[in-house]
Amino acid sequence: MNDFFPNTLSYIIGNGAANPYSEYGSRVIFYMQYFGYFQADIGMIGDYSKYGIFFVLTGLFLIFRIITMRMPAEISFVKYMFAGTLLMSFTGSGFFSEP
Repeated sequence: MNDFFPNTLSYIIGNGAANPYSEYGSRVIFYMQYFGYFQADIGMIGDYSKYGIFFVLTGLFLIFRIITMRMPAEISFVKYMFAGTLLMSFTGSGFFSEP
């Protein structure tokens, strides 16, 4: 699941959504259908392989920004929600990914 295209640009912007017309996409779809492996199951690593380093860094920046932001006490629960999202992104589904 962590195979990349042979160019450097794939590390920066990712491989994109899997489609059956490329060797990489057909392999990812094969793993999804026959083994039940999804890129979203491996957290930020799956997001990195699909969307690239810009997506992962932007997601981390937004979450850290919200967690460290000053908020009124009435809505401070938002920080805890984003802290939970950050912790879950290491082990399960990433920031905005879906299986």
